[in-house]
Amino acid sequence: MVQADTVVGWQRKGFRIYWGRISRQRSAGRPEVSVEVRALIKQMATANPYWGGAPRIHGELLLAKDTPAPRAVQPPELGAVVELPEVGGLHHRYERRAA
Repeated sequence: MVQADTVVGWQRKGFRIYWGRISRQRSAGRPEVSVEVRALIKQMATANPYWGGAPRIHGELLLAKDTPAPRAVQPPELGAVVELPEVGGLHHRYERRAA
């Protein structure tokens, strides 16, 4: 015969296994943002305080979105991102330039 403590132990072990599987970290979710992109976002936000926040910065980071002439995505090998003021400093354009 099986004692009650044994059955309770089995149930506790089963719950531990079940909830351990449930609470495992899954690969779903938002991917990590690189340090370079975070620094670029902060640089853009401080250089353009009247842009209105995240939607405009997101649009600028997409590069080719809503522009009259398409802009190619510049690979990191071209250098650091620099801001180029335009229209008397009211607008900034961002490009990669070698140091």
